[in-house]
Amino acid sequence: MKWMTFLKIYNYTATMKQTASLIILSFLCFTGFAQQGHSDKHKEIEAQKRAYMTEKLQLSVEEAEKFWPLYNEYQEKRGKLKHERRALKPSKPLSELSDSEIDKIVSKTFEIKQRELNLEKEYFDKFKKVITTRKAAMIDFVEEGFKREVLKKLREQWRDEKKSD
Repeated sequence: MKWMTFLKIYNYTATMKQTASLIILSFLCFTGFAQQGHSDKHKEIEAQKRAYMTEKLQLSVEEAEKFWPLYNEYQEKRGKLKHERRALKPSKPLSELSDSEIDKIVSKTFEIKQRELNLEKEYFDKFKKVITTRKAAMIDFVEEGFKREVLKKLREQWRDEKKSD
């Protein structure tokens, strides 16, 4: 019955990170950002994230010089794993899949999640070598704080656009 739990989770819930990412992506796709080009807007958001994280983590110039290349490497690897996990989404409804097919998807999902956890542990240790343990432990919280700030600004912008209509 482990796949029943997976079905419920897979079909009806999403993590806060996935939800926030989806909202941000949807917003970028359906607003006037297309005029600037996705690449330019992505670079702008990344620059804002970098400034936000640098401030919230209170990185010195020396720490930032060592931290950001390592963080970018981590983000790239994490992004590949997330993409790999998203690619597991079946092309047909789960109700049409056999138990064997569902079991394969669940097993592969757990395997990827384990690799994500291993990557997180690996980079936590690497981050501790270039910034303090306290700052390394704050990275996830600061990332979530940045997402909340972006979502807040998007909601405000949406509200303002709705008022002007």
